[in-house]
Amino acid sequence: MEAMRSLLDPKAVAVVGASQRRGRGTNVVANLRDCGFAGEIFAVNPRYQDVLGFKCFPSVSDLPASVDCLVVAVAADAACDILEEAHARGIPAAIVLAAGFGEGGHGHARAARLRSLAHQGMCICGPNCFGLISVKAGFAAYSGPLARPLRAGPVAIVSQSGGLGANVFAPLMTDRSLGFSHFVSCGNQIGATVEDYIAYFIDDPDITVVAAVVEELKNPQKLIRLAAKANARRKSLLLFQAGRSAAGRIMVQSHTGALAGNAEILAAFLRRCGIVQVERYDEFVETVELFAIAPRDKTVGSELVVISRRKVK
Repeated sequence: MEAMRSLLDPKAVAVVGASQRRGRGTNVVANLRDCGFAGEIFAVNPRYQDVLGFKCFPSVSDLPASVDCLVVAVAADAACDILEEAHARGIPAAIVLAAGFGEGGHGHARAARLRSLAHQGMCICGPNCFGLISVKAGFAAYSGPLARPLRAGPVAIVSQSGGLGANVFAPLMTDRSLGFSHFVSCGNQIGATVEDYIAYFIDDPDITVVAAVVEELKNPQKLIRLAAKANARRKSLLLFQAGRSAAGRIMVQSHTGALAGNAEILAAFLRRCGIVQVERYDEFVETVELFAIAPRDKTVGSELVVISRRKVK
């Protein structure tokens, strides 16, 4: 739990691969600055003294002891060495942006090195991801465009697909003023899994809705326990499965290396858990908002009337 806290609410973060030119690492530094992150921000690049005004160190080993989260914005081959150096340095959490860790049938040896670090206790987001945003903590270790304004609220979303997750998070927050606590693009889930993030979010008293976009579940048995815990605390769990069609399964395999399971079996499993599964992506977006704004008074169920009108051409 402490390592997960360092990932989602760190005190000091360093970005490896940031430079004075545009790129994913530089985007992360800019987003950390623009979201008003209150902690320390550092860069790691032997060619620079600073990046966007933040001090730059030549290597991970040279970083201050205060750094508890590392954003690795370099190619896959170099990422493994950097992460092993960070683990030896005592840095408990890392975000790995690069692809090349088993998806599409390539990079299995690199994936095994990351998996070994995760087994040793390092909390890793990714690889093959956009990073994450903690609106609640004012922390945006995120390589994509940063939606503005960031509105804090009761919804957390974790998505294996960064694009699908962002297209829930950004429009609902900017166009409909829905508040979020976190958006996590978790990619391949070699380290922290969807279930791990859900566990953390359920324990957060300010979060009432946890939404997930998944390609595969890593620990279904854990999800059963989490669903029971969420139901007991009157928190809503919503799930959308990407890659349900034959074409979608091919896309998923090339994207994160996931093997999308039988859709009917998953649907039955989720019903058993009491998790709301949404069939279509556009409905998923609407359902996230509905569950976020719907009243939670126990008496509402017996007094609610729904009226729907079909438009006739």
